[in-house]
Amino acid sequence: MSIERIPYRGLRRKLVLAFDVGTTFSGVSYCVLDPGSVPEIKGVTRFPAHEQVSGASKIPTVIYYDKYGKVQAVGAEALQEGVFEQAEENDWTKAEWFKLHIRPKDGSTADITSKIPPLPVGKTVVQVVADYLKYLFDCAASYIKDTHANGQDLWLSVQNDIDFVLSHPNGWEGFQQTQIRQAVVSAGLVPDTTAGHGRVSFISEGHFYGSIFVSIHARLFLQDLLKDSDYSEDLDHIVRCFDKTTKIRFSDDKQTQYIKFGSTRDKDEEVGIRFGQLKLNGSDVAGFFSPSIKSVISTVEEMLRMGTHHITHVVLVGGFGASDWLFKQLQTELGSQGLKVVRPELYVNKAVSDGAVAFHLSSMVQARIAKHSYGTLQNVEYDPVDPEHIARFSKLLVRASGRKLVPCGFAAMLAKGTRVSDDNEVRINLWREVDSKDQLASVAFDVHCYTGDIDPCPKFYDMDPNGFKKLCSIEVDLSHLPLEPEERKNGPGVFYTVKYWVVLKFNSAELKAQMQWYENGIERRSPARLVFYQDS
Repeated sequence: MSIERIPYRGLRRKLVLAFDVGTTFSGVSYCVLDPGSVPEIKGVTRFPAHEQVSGASKIPTVIYYDKYGKVQAVGAEALQEGVFEQAEENDWTKAEWFKLHIRPKDGSTADITSKIPPLPVGKTVVQVVADYLKYLFDCAASYIKDTHANGQDLWLSVQNDIDFVLSHPNGWEGFQQTQIRQAVVSAGLVPDTTAGHGRVSFISEGHFYGSIFVSIHARLFLQDLLKDSDYSEDLDHIVRCFDKTTKIRFSDDKQTQYIKFGSTRDKDEEVGIRFGQLKLNGSDVAGFFSPSIKSVISTVEEMLRMGTHHITHVVLVGGFGASDWLFKQLQTELGSQGLKVVRPELYVNKAVSDGAVAFHLSSMVQARIAKHSYGTLQNVEYDPVDPEHIARFSKLLVRASGRKLVPCGFAAMLAKGTRVSDDNEVRINLWREVDSKDQLASVAFDVHCYTGDIDPCPKFYDMDPNGFKKLCSIEVDLSHLPLEPEERKNGPGVFYTVKYWVVLKFNSAELKAQMQWYENGIERRSPARLVFYQDS
């Protein structure tokens, strides 16, 4: 699809930087926005020690730390000759696959916890991602200054006015985005302010189960195969060789596969090693791919079931998209459902980062589909003829105003399957009774998502408590609202009633919130603070 971009209408020059931090490889794209000029998306294709890495526009997602926690080598520099030996001699620690530590800790990914390398001792995932983002940022700055005419002046004119776009897998939500944004702040790319946070946006890049999971399953298989062999100590090297050759070339599960990792003198026929090559059945290699392929297929089928878009094509991009076996299997499985699977010949590796810039510029993500129902638990006005209310009569709450309430009703703000665009808002009317205005300085309530199987979603939490998950807490300051005291109906004293609305916006891939109230008949709004819960 051709995208016709219009000239940038801003009043001053600015820069958009997109970081695609992948599990194994990462890339950077950017666009300089000049008033009146049509934006042009470019990729950073020059990195330190880049000649060590094939694939032009991407570098390894790897960091070496010394024993004091200081960064020693990043990206392609970490693969230079002699670095591995230097790391061994100086007790450096290698951080790789660290993106996986951000993933949602729900049932869908719990099985991989023990299969991914741990973070360096004393480092959090936010700190490691921050170090890597700082490196990518410095590389982008150097590239722009070195390759553009008057590059130094260009950089000086935009360095304080940069929008950052970061890609992440589909299914990563508020808590994961909060961690990534914290890393951007920790890297010194934006200030830790509301305005600074607003310069960071997110875009979903596709499904979580990429090629790294092929490597994980290959490692588990080889670890068991070599457990009694002298070559068990070479496991890391053999897996790296598998990643660079066998995994990429694999296309036929009926054909014997080989991992070339050593010299002609390397031999252990009991495990299939001859002349420095490890022999594998094609069916075993196909098994390494199977979980990832099934996951991609199930994601596409879920989109087809929801029926919110007419889908005709599936486009494979990124490093995993280059796999012939993946391509053939998806052609067979999805082709039988009337879909055409394609993969572009050029620029596959930087499609994610280029696409992130394009979406930021053109707002092409006009609508998202709500995967779950979102809402909040609230006390519901008691209805003496409602069977559900009568069943919960023993749990009734009586407020200072005399109101009788049934606790823990689920008020849905956004139903599963709803199309939500950047312009859409969903809001809910809330109220609170308090004894003192001081209690309104920080008022919080939780946003829940319902992931269970009851359709439509249950009216009360206790109808399916395991189906609800806390997504985030929204905190607002209501102390400034003009309130008049009221006489308590259930005892002496006074109380205050405050009525307000919370507005949710699903901007692109991110949830945002505002508080709304009316003052002298005029609508007022202010930002609300979101605190996301860790989904462990």
